Amino acid sequence: VPICCRPLADRFERQNVLFIGIDWERKGGPELLQAFARLRARCTSATLTIVGCYPRTRVPGVQVVGAVPAERISDYLARATVFCMPSWREPFGIVYLEAMRAGLPVIAWDLGAVPDLIRDGENGYRVKAGDIDGLARRLEDLITSPERCRKMGECGQAIVSSRFTWDAVQQRMWTTLRENLCQILPD
Repeated sequence: VPICCRPLADRFERQNVLFIGIDWERKGGPELLQAFARLRARCTSATLTIVGCYPRTRVPGVQVVGAVPAERISDYLARATVFCMPSWREPFGIVYLEAMRAGLPVIAWDLGAVPDLIRDGENGYRVKAGDIDGLARRLEDLITSPERCRKMGECGQAIVSSRFTWDAVQQRMWTTLRENLCQILPD
């Protein structure tokens, strides 16, 4: 996971939700926008930054950035309070790891690879797919609790550092291959 950033000192007080994705529909952008509108009705200082695509919206507090060079993604991660991409189909989700490495708690639908990446309540929240109210509640839980965000962000960083470096992945792959080959090959 190559992206790294120097977070702003007040990142967890900023109440900024970050979405990064090109395929707005598949990545759950419309549902996030609905949840954010509900959140914004209760937390008027909350903001949503959308990076990677250009959806049309009139929801107050939403900034549509669109496509940016890869080297600028870290700037948005550094300013965010929480990362949310409730993707409907995500075979792995590198962007979740990038957000975790940047020290952000992550919120996503409980689908695909998300259960392998997000430990519910530890480094973010998994929400039942399609539960807009649940998504809004989890966003509010985080943006109104800077200390919870900080702790979850630190947990996410630790998970990425221990499980998702090239060395860690290579070691798990080698162990699995060795165990399986020993089962099928004669001594």
